[in-house]
Amino acid sequence: GSGTNWGQAFTNIQQALDIAGDNDEVRLAGHTFGVSSQLQWTNGANVRITGGWQGIGGPGANDPATWPTVVRRASAPTNRIFFISGVTGTLAKLTVQGGISENPYLGGGLFISNSTVTIDTCRIVSNSVSHGTQWGPAIRGGGLYAIASAVTITNSVFEGNASRSLYRRNTAVGGGGTFEGGGSVTIVDSSFVRNEATGGGGPGNELDIIYGGAVYTAVPLVARNSVFY
Repeated sequence: GSGTNWGQAFTNIQQALDIAGDNDEVRLAGHTFGVSSQLQWTNGANVRITGGWQGIGGPGANDPATWPTVVRRASAPTNRIFFISGVTGTLAKLTVQGGISENPYLGGGLFISNSTVTIDTCRIVSNSVSHGTQWGPAIRGGGLYAIASAVTITNSVFEGNASRSLYRRNTAVGGGGTFEGGGSVTIVDSSFVRNEATGGGGPGNELDIIYGGAVYTAVPLVARNSVFY
């Protein structure tokens, strides 16, 4: 379809992201979308991607509790869910679930670079990055990894995400929920629940360096009315 109404809706999310331009809104119906390769959002200013739509009418009813939109890893052994670069915009009313990033070991759910992005009323759940050999690279951002970006997280839940070293001697394991390595991050009215950064159990005397089960940031952080446990 042309993507201009529900009757002409695209059959996959990537088609919509490919043509989204400045000030556009991409509306996702309340379905579960399985993705077997990362979704790439790499164009557009002031773009809004929203889930929770009933999928009828123009644009119709929106209630993510009634019509939840879940974007999750499908049958592929490993893939993150979203790769976001060079955009400004908002990701709203979605669940991002089950992403796995290996090589690079950054951002299992979302990878954000050179962008200004708001994560609004989203659930980032059960995403991970892990590495299984010694002297491995950095393992960061199980739920979200951001670099050179301004990220705002509001009214959202990060739950059960993980950064894991499965072998000792990995030197940088951190940010089970979210890792920000450049730019800024603001967290408002959000919850970080049972996220973890864990070290390995392989042989050797050198231990992993582990930091930030919920959040690790090397940039300015503002957190208000949020819980971390």
